[in-house]
Amino acid sequence: MRGDPVFFACIMKKTFVLVIALLWGGALFAFSGPEYSPEEGIIFSDDPASQLKISLWDVSGGDERFVVSGYSGEDGRVVIPWEKIVPGNTLMVRVRSSLKLEREFLISPPVPVEVTLNRTGWLNGGRSVKETYAVKGAFGGSLFGAPSHIYSPSLGSFCIMLCGASYLKEGEENTEKEAGFLKELGFTDIEKENYYGVRQTERSDKAGLYIARRKIFDGSKETELLLCVVRGTVAGEWFSNFDVGEGDEHRGFAAAAENAFGYIQSYMARHSVPRTAKVLVTGHSRGAAVASMLVPMLKESGFGEDSVYAYVYACPNYTKNLVPREKGLFGFMYEGDLVPAIPMWGFGMRGEVIDSVSFSPEEKKQLKDTFSRIAGGIKTVAFTAEERDGVVAAITKLAPDQEAFYTTVYSKSRLIKADPMTTYDFCVKMGKIMVQREVKRVLRVPDDFNGIMWAFVTDGAASPKIIQSHSIEMYYALTQVYNARFAKAAN
Repeated sequence: MRGDPVFFACIMKKTFVLVIALLWGGALFAFSGPEYSPEEGIIFSDDPASQLKISLWDVSGGDERFVVSGYSGEDGRVVIPWEKIVPGNTLMVRVRSSLKLEREFLISPPVPVEVTLNRTGWLNGGRSVKETYAVKGAFGGSLFGAPSHIYSPSLGSFCIMLCGASYLKEGEENTEKEAGFLKELGFTDIEKENYYGVRQTERSDKAGLYIARRKIFDGSKETELLLCVVRGTVAGEWFSNFDVGEGDEHRGFAAAAENAFGYIQSYMARHSVPRTAKVLVTGHSRGAAVASMLVPMLKESGFGEDSVYAYVYACPNYTKNLVPREKGLFGFMYEGDLVPAIPMWGFGMRGEVIDSVSFSPEEKKQLKDTFSRIAGGIKTVAFTAEERDGVVAAITKLAPDQEAFYTTVYSKSRLIKADPMTTYDFCVKMGKIMVQREVKRVLRVPDDFNGIMWAFVTDGAASPKIIQSHSIEMYYALTQVYNARFAKAAN
């Protein structure tokens, strides 16, 4: 029977019908996409024999708005350039093929973004450097599709951009770039708190904070995104930075975190932000410590364990309670930066640390070259890990524990009449350098501190070594080198 030509013809006919049905439904098509290329745009592919049309519609506001369409070339690809795509918005993709493939689905791609930042002061020892510089990254709802404990290179770059945009120019009020940047990204209800600038010369246990919100599509659902950017130190906050306290949590940072959390709760109540939202928290320096301390507060207030995303940079040590590690918290650290090494005495940070000390010699060269390029071509004189460790050892010798930090008085002086002081008093003097910007008037310190003075002051000005090591420019360069390693490992 199997050799019967009638039977064979029947089988062939049924197979032909099945193939046509599969083709009609698209099951055998080579359609793929979208793929995201920072240089080209959004890429879709199909069999070159097919004529493929892709149209994108912006559906973020509830109504559909046509954005752009494109047709496949000889290679079967459709490339949609980024120019007309709004970062963070949700797009309906409609696919049409000459082979009858029809489908539609939602995306929120990582759209390339750029922001111009204020240059870090004293980066070149007071010598002329261009006042602003531009950095690039990407933003879109797809960045929040994976659980927060999975590292995202795009979020690593995006968050250091947010941190840079939060800083004031020369400490002057209303000179930060944050509000304009967030508006370009479609954020609404943008608010800032404690942005007082250099005129605040008294101690402050608060932290400068930007909060904003917007809807995003994370790849599976539409949800709310709450953004919290904690600015680094200005003015009287320096005195809070140096007040470690006697307990297991840094006293100054803990007070600032409590204050920031209270404002976040107030914001959420006023704008009806649900605790089903996703949260992105970021900060640099003092802002990194406060942002890190906010993470468990946010989770304990009802946000999901994998819904709080935190990326921080140059984070000083803020707690002795290092176990368990905080999921979703990533901390970048440049090996020569003094700030993430202090205070000592068993303090640390609870997140996953990404330290440049793990870089290969080639990666360290890339780091220096990238920093120099971002910094306007200046020479890289940042601390090495050995120099940083030497300063930490000298501080530890002066103050072997928290009690000694506040109580052991030094007064040795050979050339000038120095003010007797503790190590805490010395740190406050360094804070006055930052606040008052008059180095000579506050440098009557005992000889006991000569071993660490050079790290803070050079030629009567803030040392470019410590400034470069701690700068946004250095940490942006660090994220680029680390992300290149991450991408190489992923491939």
